[in-house]
Amino acid sequence: MKKQKGFNIVLKIMAVILSIGIVIGCMNTESVQAAAKKSSGTTYYATLLNHKRGGRSGNSKYWLPGTTKATYNKNSVTFYGSFSKAKKIPFTYSKKNFQKYGKRTFKLTSATKYYTAEIDGNYRISKTRALRCCKRLNGLSVRLKVKNGKVVSMTFGS
Repeated sequence: MKKQKGFNIVLKIMAVILSIGIVIGCMNTESVQAAAKKSSGTTYYATLLNHKRGGRSGNSKYWLPGTTKATYNKNSVTFYGSFSKAKKIPFTYSKKNFQKYGKRTFKLTSATKYYTAEIDGNYRISKTRALRCCKRLNGLSVRLKVKNGKVVSMTFGS
């Protein structure tokens, strides 16, 4: 009889813990869905302008992107390279975010803004300077903020 009573107490405690877990789980799911709705439509791409195809960095867990060539015209910029892709920043250079080497063209508009990232903030640069920087493959990183298929901003950093 005592074993049965102890067993019932354990079952009740487990039921309470399970109920609390379900409630907490439901609360977290709602906040994640709300965050996803806010960021939908915007995607971030990053690559290194470094004459390399990109891939796993040595024995580490990081997957670094790279670009071997970049071309541009008035309305687009094309990269021959690999990218890290994410819905929000900052993002990690992980295998999950890694986009394999290939040709990727991004549409530019008159509203696209171009920046260099410095320690004390981002500074605007001209479209001409930005696109020449892409073509030069000078070792900088470039991050593109893309919304509805068009580049909103392009930011260069070291």
